[in-house]
Amino acid sequence: MEEDISIARIANAICQDTTFEGVHLLVEGRQDYKLYKKLAQNQNVRIKTTRGKYRLREVYSLLIERGITRVVGIRDADFLRIEGNPKYSAEYAVPIFPTDCHDAEIMLACSGVLDDYLTLVTEPEQINQFVAKHKPILDLVLEAVYPLGCLRLANKRFGLGLSFKPERPEGNQLKIRKFILESNWSTDIPVMINTVWEYSQNRGLTVASKDIIGEALTTILSEEYPAHEVSNGHDFSSVLHIVSTRGLKSSNRLLQDPNCVQDLLIANYDLRRFALTTLYRSVQDWSIGNDKPLVFQLP
Repeated sequence: MEEDISIARIANAICQDTTFEGVHLLVEGRQDYKLYKKLAQNQNVRIKTTRGKYRLREVYSLLIERGITRVVGIRDADFLRIEGNPKYSAEYAVPIFPTDCHDAEIMLACSGVLDDYLTLVTEPEQINQFVAKHKPILDLVLEAVYPLGCLRLANKRFGLGLSFKPERPEGNQLKIRKFILESNWSTDIPVMINTVWEYSQNRGLTVASKDIIGEALTTILSEEYPAHEVSNGHDFSSVLHIVSTRGLKSSNRLLQDPNCVQDLLIANYDLRRFALTTLYRSVQDWSIGNDKPLVFQLP
């Protein structure tokens, strides 16, 4: 399986591709591959997934050590731009560029593509009624997932021992539905803490008490970070799936699970929107500045 492929093996495959004279684009995962594949100059670019930003950096470093310079990476920003992050440097020279928002899915959602997604999966009347009762769907979903994003940040900052994804891709996902209140589409924070706490047991880490977790979360929430820098794309897709099927009453057969939501957002995203991002300009500027083939298509 892809997750078992070693860093050295990924680098070896690229090094052995001696007839290719274009650029090797490193991305974190399969969803990133789907996204950037449709935007890339495919005759000039070959995309390789690395399963995570840490492995991406290691693959990049190994390639540079071997003299391969036609390589560039794209990583999820995650909490990179959160105030006080000691790892952030505006002068970071290595060409591994972060997404404009927390990750690629949030970057897509904030681009305007959500309107196209909603048109595809439900009827205008359903959307209008829902928005009139609640609020615009992008705002609603971001507000719903924001506390969970803050909990992820609290875990990172305070070492709470929490887990948010299965140990293996085929494992059970965190059941976000348990703590989303369908009456007003907000997050029940005590239930969220308990759900994540239970999900994190027996993972080989010492999990903090619920009281300590609650205090850490309160600290992060009080700092009021931008939702697009904190909210996680998989969380967003999970809540958008619930809103689409339960709130908007969509019976569209394309909406099998949150992964399908991510696929639909990617399918509706286009080069016109991507060309407005800092990520697009940064990668294209790298190509031009280093006399390499352009990685992405021209708008």
